[in-house]
Amino acid sequence: MNTIALLNDFRRDQSAEAFATLTHRYINLVFSVAWRRLNDSPLAEKATRTVFARLAGAPPVVTTESELLGWLHQTALHIALDLGHPESCRTNTELTAATRDTGIAERDPLWNELSPQLDEAIENLPPTERQAVLMKFFQDNSHHNIGSKLATGISDDTSKIHVSRALERLRVNFSAKGIICTAGLLTKLLTSHAIETPPAALVARLTSPPQPPCGAADGTAVPVDSAAGWRSKFTAFFRRNRSKGVGQ
Repeated sequence: MNTIALLNDFRRDQSAEAFATLTHRYINLVFSVAWRRLNDSPLAEKATRTVFARLAGAPPVVTTESELLGWLHQTALHIALDLGHPESCRTNTELTAATRDTGIAERDPLWNELSPQLDEAIENLPPTERQAVLMKFFQDNSHHNIGSKLATGISDDTSKIHVSRALERLRVNFSAKGIICTAGLLTKLLTSHAIETPPAALVARLTSPPQPPCGAADGTAVPVDSAAGWRSKFTAFFRRNRSKGVGQ
């Protein structure tokens, strides 16, 4: 089932299956954005849960998958920025240790330099170019699929133009900050490193339906397959993590 049909099923019928499928389909993108900004696995997991809690609580009104990708990317970035604090800024040695601890491979030095700034640079692209880049490098879509999924409905060649323009804008953005790379090298880095694999335990938690008992704040029973059930599930995660000091 396509993304918009899943989103509509969840909005209309509060389908747990539809929401779980959406979460599984886009959790890599959301976690990747959070990880790059926070360099901290517990905080990145918290940011990821928050994004999907917002999706459950107020699904955006979008008509294409590309628009949903843009919403998820923007929401993940803003939540990660809100969660960021001085303690999450680490030395290179600490970052290397963190990548080993989370099972994320050590990266190219140039990627390590530009990746913390990547998502804000993407966010500043024109909407069509931003969506094209997200579909190309975060969802591994062909140019044909990108063209068909954009709201404007464009040809393969036009899709390539949008991606090329976006890469050039990103290259110029990084050059202005002293990070020098060619569009070809940027393409290679994005292809290799744009997506991080989230911890398996996080994926399992966020893609499994909420389990009973699942009640509202006033004690009223809440159907586990409802949007409120998903929000209650995420709230329970937040409470457990706060009790462990995660993200504090």
